[in-house]
Amino acid sequence: MRGWIGAVALALVACAPQVEPESSFERSNLEQARVTPSSEVTGRIDVLGLVTIEADGTGWEVTVTSSSAAFTVEVVSRGGADLSVFDGRVARLAVAEIPGTREHAMALLTPEGEVLYLLEPVAPGQLTESGFGQGLLGRGNDLGPVRRGGWEVELQSAWLRTDGAEIELLPGSPMGVHLRGETYRVVLLSAWDLTDQADSCDLAGSRLAFEVVRIESGPVDEVPLERSPEVPLVGESCEDEA
Repeated sequence: MRGWIGAVALALVACAPQVEPESSFERSNLEQARVTPSSEVTGRIDVLGLVTIEADGTGWEVTVTSSSAAFTVEVVSRGGADLSVFDGRVARLAVAEIPGTREHAMALLTPEGEVLYLLEPVAPGQLTESGFGQGLLGRGNDLGPVRRGGWEVELQSAWLRTDGAEIELLPGSPMGVHLRGETYRVVLLSAWDLTDQADSCDLAGSRLAFEVVRIESGPVDEVPLERSPEVPLVGESCEDEA
């Protein structure tokens, strides 16, 4: 009798669906970056002038003053780029509305249009294409799932096209690379696809957010980064869904 019960138990275990363990890259996906313009931006704006950069809590306040006006953006990113190195330069500030969202991307460019700094808080868009051409960054390999009560996502790496080769970027792992003959520090801030969500949730379908900053002197800081455990992976929505 005991043997029969044991056989049934083993059969039930064998038939049970196998749940893939949660990805070890969950904490490597960083807090959501954001770009907040001082005035409404529809489409894209470009302002050439003197750059003033000030630390602003967890981010930076970037102001470009031209002969006729000044334009400011607040930039918040956990990628660790030091924007103060561009303070006092003449540069071009570009801010682009991200279609289908309330978010914006931002770039600092030389007067000739070369990228000094680029922040794409959702995915590669028009600022990436105008600065580096098409196909700079694409989705890489699956890194496993993360599940909570109201949602489930599949984490990703990314493929980056550099001057020498195509390399894999892992979330939260800064890397020094050569792009168009210059040295840049690139960070994949977050990369995931939404695979399931509760009916009451309203989440973005995916992220492929990244940050690029030109390194003009000194070594590239490649120390790995992690998100605070108090900050939800996909934002505040749906974290407490049953």
